[in-house]
Amino acid sequence: MRTTTNPIEKPDFITRYFLRRLAMAHRESPNRKPSIQHINALVETILIFVGMPVVVLASLILIPSLRWAPQIFPKWTSFSQLGFAPMLWIFSVIIGHLWLGRKFKKYQDDRSAYLQFNSARDSKIASRQRTMVFCVCAIVLPLLAMYVTFGNEVITKAFD
Repeated sequence: MRTTTNPIEKPDFITRYFLRRLAMAHRESPNRKPSIQHINALVETILIFVGMPVVVLASLILIPSLRWAPQIFPKWTSFSQLGFAPMLWIFSVIIGHLWLGRKFKKYQDDRSAYLQFNSARDSKIASRQRTMVFCVCAIVLPLLAMYVTFGNEVITKAFD
């Protein structure tokens, strides 16, 4: 008689990134406490999957508002557009911690979960993902928002 077992659930995209970062943290500093390694991996995962997308949203909203609606935020709040951005960043980190902190809590005590992502290939994948997210979220899309908002003035003033 054949028995069926539940197949091991494949981790989602964010979990795979977290486990790769956790494996890298264990490899880079094996003498550190496992809780510190877990926190380091969690913080980077939060920044990549919550913080950086919020930077994009903020830049796509705030940069055009500097030209077309410069007094919207000061009118409703006591903050300028640029003063609103750090508050949004802090809020995103808190939301990310609440969302991903709970999700990855189970890996804090599990010393075997990250082992399947403990290869040089996985380390390269995580580094490329981090670099791509940073380039797109912190450089390309904000520059695109500035170009759409201010046109060629952005490019010509940058090189004066």
